[in-house]
Amino acid sequence: MEIQEIKSRLSLSQILHHYGLEPKNNMLKCPFHSDKTASLQVNLEKNFYNCHACSKTGDVIQFVQDYEKLSKHEALNKCKSLAGEERFAVNEPNRIPQIADHSAFLQKMFLSFRKGLLCSEPAQNYCHSRALNVDELEVGFNSGQFH
Repeated sequence: MEIQEIKSRLSLSQILHHYGLEPKNNMLKCPFHSDKTASLQVNLEKNFYNCHACSKTGDVIQFVQDYEKLSKHEALNKCKSLAGEERFAVNEPNRIPQIADHSAFLQKMFLSFRKGLLCSEPAQNYCHSRALNVDELEVGFNSGQFH
């Protein structure tokens, strides 16, 4: 994997989330020095950071190198590994989707559709007209709320 591919697949937002860092108004307490107030500015659109106190600056690879005190080669390998993980492959700026989140969401959607079927007489009549046993089958009805 080339450096540009790593940078395109791995955002600064994802790296910050990986390390449990949450910027507020694009600012963080700098993890590279003792910081009492937020001095590290992050630009999540450009995947760039800059500390106004200690002058640390860089991209996602440089952040990993600085944060974990790695060599450039070690930081590239770490970023390559992170960029290769399925959960980092989706390029969303502020959120890393997790499989558990998707499963819980889909389960809630199905339960909503299931409840829609049980509460809708026309939907039940349609199922009976098609010889579908709504008590045995796991089917639901979308009343048009979700598209």
